[in-house]
Amino acid sequence: MMANDGVLGRLRANRDRILSKLIEFASIPSVSADLSHAADMERAARWVAAEVAAAGPFTVRSCPTAGNPVVYGEWLAAPGKPTLLVYGHYDVQPADPLEKWHSSPWTPTVRNGRLYARDVSDDKGPMLIPIAVAEAFFATAGCLPVNVKFMFEGEEEIGSRHLDAFVQQHKELLAADVVVSADGAMWRIDEPSLTVASRGLCGLELTLTTASKDLHSGRHGGGVANPLHAIAALVASLHESEVIFACASHGITVFWPRPCRLVPDQRPDEVAARVRRHLEAHLPQGTRLSLSLADHGSRAAHITLDHFALRAADAALHATYGVRPLVVRMGGTVPISELFQRQMGLDA
Repeated sequence: MMANDGVLGRLRANRDRILSKLIEFASIPSVSADLSHAADMERAARWVAAEVAAAGPFTVRSCPTAGNPVVYGEWLAAPGKPTLLVYGHYDVQPADPLEKWHSSPWTPTVRNGRLYARDVSDDKGPMLIPIAVAEAFFATAGCLPVNVKFMFEGEEEIGSRHLDAFVQQHKELLAADVVVSADGAMWRIDEPSLTVASRGLCGLELTLTTASKDLHSGRHGGGVANPLHAIAALVASLHESEVIFACASHGITVFWPRPCRLVPDQRPDEVAARVRRHLEAHLPQGTRLSLSLADHGSRAAHITLDHFALRAADAALHATYGVRPLVVRMGGTVPISELFQRQMGLDA
């Protein structure tokens, strides 16, 4: 029997145990955007560190940052083999609005063969998979076929605000041949995909003020500037008119293509400065503008199509699903992709 057959066999045999682990993990409300969940963030970090340590002879540590800790683990006993740095995040988005849930977001529930919880797909399920695979390799083959480093952060859902400094301070620790992100998506359950590029992001918060207090519409309506009208005009000035009619899909009959988010060679700080200048130049009379950056932003990133890791992933997905994976340029943003490229020259 080949080593991979033994690994897959163990994963199949341990399906229920792995599912129970995911349910346990997803029951922790590790919401990084809410300080009232600080203890839950610490609990989630400890849970991840314990699971990595239990998976095999990994050297595991919890690395402090100015925010939530980074859980790091490594096994480097495959000389001459590539080193993979596996990335994931244990923090999650808030579960609001709670009344929209069919079951409690913090009580993972299986319905029709699927597990429902706030964080089960982003990112606790995907980041648990490589840990489970590593455990299966150690249990059946006694080793991994490549060197592996795990790096699981707790701030992705709030912009990975302290990860840049962490990577810069730990370049030697994080040295690898490629980054494999466990934070991704598939279009459909039977249609695999590989994300080869993502756009950047520049978040801005805009406040427009007219009077110093609320004004009654019966006395002042139509006589003074309405900030709702003014901000609508100001936001509209950011876009040119362009309409593409399309076949109805998801209730959409008209597309309004916009060059939103950031594309290659655009820096968030430069874009923010240009947007500020535009808004100030188009500010309606009688209004005051306040503008602030929502976070530090992120640049666009991509991986070359002939990258060895991409070819390996393509072959693995093809073997698993029986079809070639879609090659996707994602419209969203994954901050770690450009961060590792910029800081360490590593593709993700």
